Amino acid sequence: PAIWAVVLNNAFGGLVVAAVIKYADNILKNFATALGIINTTMVSMLFLGADVAPIALLGICLVIAAVLTYGGVCVPARQAPAREVEMGGKGDAKKPIAGDSAA
Repeated sequence: PAIWAVVLNNAFGGLVVAAVIKYADNILKNFATALGIINTTMVSMLFLGADVAPIALLGICLVIAAVLTYGGVCVPARQAPAREVEMGGKGDAKKPIAGDSAA
């Protein structure tokens, strides 16, 4: 029975990966894989008493920060808006000043 549970779990995992790739993108699949590893680590810590190295905890924090940043939850500070100068001619056409990186 335990072997069949492992086989069914792997089959279900394969179907989930296929659905993620179909409806999302490869980056989200990689994030899902990383979060799955983190969940497994946390369950091992809580129920099996596994020890986790400090460098692994740093890695977990970095993965969580990357997922939150990619998802738009943690947004980095915005850059200053580009300065613009008015161009003579029709309408209110504006052109960014050369050298502005935020354009």
